[in-house]
Amino acid sequence: MEHTYFNRDEHVIISKNQTENFEELIGTINHQLEQNFSVRICYDKNDEYMDYDCTLNEDVFSGFAILNQSETIYPEVKTSINVILDYLKQSEVDGWVDLKTQLKELLDKVEDEETDFEEANNET
Repeated sequence: MEHTYFNRDEHVIISKNQTENFEELIGTINHQLEQNFSVRICYDKNDEYMDYDCTLNEDVFSGFAILNQSETIYPEVKTSINVILDYLKQSEVDGWVDLKTQLKELLDKVEDEETDFEEANNET
């Protein structure tokens, strides 16, 4: 199963006194999903990008996604990029400079995405 991201406009507004219950419910569901299907529900809570009408006594949950918890592709992608970079380092030929720069930028993006993925898994 691939990651499934829901429409960013979908959101849930909950009173702060029910927030803990909501998060516990998602946690209970995630426990079963992880054990049986290797997936989990992730979400954002009160993120700055959200522009939803709510009061100070409410929390907003959005950015819902179902993420595959089986082995991630990040280690393989990073290894592949590094192998290509090693090859380009050994074959110092004009014209590879732009490709090296682009690969290093791609590696940074992959590492950032991997960090975001790991943090999302730890939040819920």
